[in-house]
Amino acid sequence: MSNLKFKYFYSPDCEACKELKPFISKFEKELGIEMINNNEDSILAESYKVDWLPTLVMEHKGNTWKFETPKMIEEFLTKAVNGSL
Repeated sequence: MSNLKFKYFYSPDCEACKELKPFISKFEKELGIEMINNNEDSILAESYKVDWLPTLVMEHKGNTWKFETPKMIEEFLTKAVNGSL
């Protein structure tokens, strides 16, 4: 999984982001999730075409996937940690 890169886009004032934070925090170090505050780095968010918060972006071998709802993010990260991707 070391060749996967994760970026988590959030905003401190986003209610869904606040609710998801404890879940994301559990996997932040294990998966190397880069936490990106959209309020502080909107240019990076624009480059990934982030239209919704929270958004998890995964990069692998030149491909990019976006997960844009808390349910999708939780399901995907659970699979990633369990090795069932």
